[in-house]
Amino acid sequence: MQKPIMTTNERPLAEMTIAEAIEQWPEIASLFLDHRLACFGCDMAGFCTFADIGAYYAHVDLPALLAEMQELVEGRPSP
Repeated sequence: MQKPIMTTNERPLAEMTIAEAIEQWPEIASLFLDHRLACFGCDMAGFCTFADIGAYYAHVDLPALLAEMQELVEGRPSP
């Protein structure tokens, strides 16, 4: 059984790098493209965190993105 996406080993998702999150939950990779983010495959994915996404990309609703990731990982349908 997978761990909830919001934390892993007591570490908040906002502190994880994008590469760490995609390695932990590969099914979230498509959401980056859906939200017009170039994070998946970017050379900086090993350095940027979800908190960085919120700061760098004004068009991204970070809480909504995180909620979609949670739903995808838990196998719940998105509305």
